[in-house]
Amino acid sequence: MRQYNNQTIELLAPAGNMAILKSIVDTNCDAVYFGGRSLNMRMIRKGFNFTNEELKEAIELIHSKGKLAYITVNSLLEEAEVEEAKTYLRYLASIQPDALIVQDLGIIQLIKELELPLIIHASVMMNVHNVPMIKLLQTQQVTRVVVSRETTLEEVQMMKEATGIEIEYFTHGDMCVAHGGACYYSSMLFGMSSNRGRCLKPCRWWFSHGDSTERTYPLAVKDMAMYPYIKEMVHAGVTSFKIEGRMREKVFICDLINDYGDAIDGFIADPTHFDPTVGFDKIVENRKRDLFTGYAFGKPGKDNMNTRYEGTGKFYSTGKMFSQPVEEPLPTPEIEAVIHQHLAKIGEEAKNYATLEAPINSASNTNKATNSDLEINTYQTIKQTTNRTTDQITNRITNLSVKVQTMAQAKCAINFQVGRIYLSGDVYEPNKGFTTAEVIELSDLIRLSDNEDKKHTELFIATPRMMNEGQLKTYDMWIRSLVTIVDGLMVGDMGSLYQWRDLPLTIVGDYSLNISNPYAARFYTEQGMSEVATSLELSADNYSLFVAGASDVVLETVVFGRMPGMYFEHDFYEAFDYNGTEPLVLHNEAGEFQIYRDQHKRCHMLMRDYYNLINFIDEIATSNSVHHIRYEAQVDDVDRMSMIIKVIQDRLGGQETNQESEPSELEREVHSEQESNQALEQSISESNKGFEQSVVESNQAFVQNQLKIDQELEHSNKLIDELNYTYGAFGFIKEVK
Repeated sequence: MRQYNNQTIELLAPAGNMAILKSIVDTNCDAVYFGGRSLNMRMIRKGFNFTNEELKEAIELIHSKGKLAYITVNSLLEEAEVEEAKTYLRYLASIQPDALIVQDLGIIQLIKELELPLIIHASVMMNVHNVPMIKLLQTQQVTRVVVSRETTLEEVQMMKEATGIEIEYFTHGDMCVAHGGACYYSSMLFGMSSNRGRCLKPCRWWFSHGDSTERTYPLAVKDMAMYPYIKEMVHAGVTSFKIEGRMREKVFICDLINDYGDAIDGFIADPTHFDPTVGFDKIVENRKRDLFTGYAFGKPGKDNMNTRYEGTGKFYSTGKMFSQPVEEPLPTPEIEAVIHQHLAKIGEEAKNYATLEAPINSASNTNKATNSDLEINTYQTIKQTTNRTTDQITNRITNLSVKVQTMAQAKCAINFQVGRIYLSGDVYEPNKGFTTAEVIELSDLIRLSDNEDKKHTELFIATPRMMNEGQLKTYDMWIRSLVTIVDGLMVGDMGSLYQWRDLPLTIVGDYSLNISNPYAARFYTEQGMSEVATSLELSADNYSLFVAGASDVVLETVVFGRMPGMYFEHDFYEAFDYNGTEPLVLHNEAGEFQIYRDQHKRCHMLMRDYYNLINFIDEIATSNSVHHIRYEAQVDDVDRMSMIIKVIQDRLGGQETNQESEPSELEREVHSEQESNQALEQSISESNKGFEQSVVESNQAFVQNQLKIDQELEHSNKLIDELNYTYGAFGFIKEVK
């Protein structure tokens, strides 16, 4: 291992298969990383990755050369794979790698449960980008982090000084344009998850902008090349200089490793007179794509986008495209039927639930199901129009949560008295986000709308999906000033959880945490979360297994919305010199793709169609674990919001959609007496005809009102049917192998 000024310097090399590794071990590297044929992020090409026997042979060979061996176990873990993972981890512990590179916190929990003597490095797919994230990972035996690709060297130095942890930094190779763990396009389109090593790279499709017909590659970034800046990386505190390239050919990768090794040795031998340009011309000449320094020195502009033919969207070895532009898959009755079949097991589990009186969330005393929540549904003799049975309704304990980004949207949600409102932390321009005064106003509106017959609508602050140190400090002051105003927080990264878990607030983990197994879900609840959102990438069968296995965890599931397929630090508005108030639109033969920029100048490419699981609410909402279903309303106007909320609330059991639909005080009195002591009959018989007539008229008015509501719901259902929508990854029952 190299040393400089009492600082360890490691050149880390990739190996895609055994044949390549046998050459890699003789290059000028200090360590090698490689993956097996299970739970590995490079599963897209045949002939690559290592059998269990080859893993053992590789470790022995690497150690015989005095070098270190790291094995990638860096795929997301699903419930169906837990037993396989346990067996695999036991085997890895027996062959003694120097560390495992891990993405899923469920893997870390399995290692702890099995008491395996394995050192853990956090994969770049964890998207580590702030100090609290590192501190929380250090409590989980993590000794090294591969920081987010969007991390600057200045931030690296700050992280190193604050935590002392080993930091691995991408030094050369293929870069993703989206944040690590935040790209869902491949799984939504093909059932091939980029978080599970099967990405088909829609980011490397061609796109045009505006009226242009020119084919460009605006989502395809250049390759990282930090060769001229080795000194700056050393001074920032980087421990491991990572070369990307497990899928690249032997001669190319071996030459690249030796070039970087020679440069690092040259700097260590004579840092004062080291010339960082010597030898770089060879790397430029042999490049696959054009080269750039990524985010090392700040957010890059349009110069970071690749225009070179090689590698825009092709396999290096074959010249074939990863994928061609395709439209999002439309749902079919056949797919829907199979999804219902897989979700049926959730309903079977729900039959054992004993009572509506049980608390939905032990950490929140405002969120309990009560008889009054479902009171309207006991008027079976009055409301004959419902198509749901009493048994279906009384098993429901699920609330609707809605994420909004404007005051108009928030007030609409309050009017419908949804269970929870999330004030988005990623607000799309031209909107600016919520001010303190607006949060207080919304809290007051909720309080004024509360009464003994209605459940309390919870108000939550949602933080940005990515929180750098500056944002953490700003949000910290703001959130702590609102502790007595809001009910909770929804956080998108583990650093935000660590930062605010001391507050007397309910904390919910967003879908961006990619929680796809009960072990990861339990980790977050043990760290202070009250509720976690299920991953958007779960197929229906894997979702059912997860929910069944997480009966001790409170879950939330997104069921409707225009979801971000990719989440970028890159500012595409600036790259295209775009100043419009509407979203930036790219297009190709698959259609138009909208990119929204938020108030932090990060960009979100939304799926073209709505993500829609409304037809499966019956099964989802009967789970003991799923206590909230979510509607992501950010891009919808108030009229469309109203339509969608009506439909979802109807699916949840005919919950009231507005105050006009509430029974009158007289009807409540009649109902209460009928149910409690049958005194109503005696009261009516002793009353005068005028009173009897008032009851009849009131009931008739109520029936007419309900008929009106049902007509509105029928209209809303029809409008939703007319929307273009997809089941996303949920519709892929078996992941494509």
